Amino acid sequence: MSLKFIKVLLYSLLLASTSFDSQVGIEQNIRSFIRTNYLSDNPKRDSLDLVVDSVLKKYMQDLETCGISIGISMNGKNYFYNYENEFRKNYVL
Repeated sequence: MSLKFIKVLLYSLLLASTSFDSQVGIEQNIRSFIRTNYLSDNPKRDSLDLVVDSVLKKYMQDLETCGISIGISMNGKNYFYNYENEFRKNYVL
């Protein structure tokens, strides 16, 4: 499985899970605010980590998003990534 395929698959899954308002850009005054404070356990060490981070970083900027966990099985290895908003007081990723 190539990294390009994984990136396309992640974008497809995230697009399907977002609200209609997010997809068509309704409520532009609210959409002008972008969340930049979120938590992640992604080590960002190799190309797969960077591809996942580039896709999920955009997803986590949406104000309606509270978090996401992704699991990828590739070449006999399993990779898990967790992202969530930073507004929870007791958080463990």
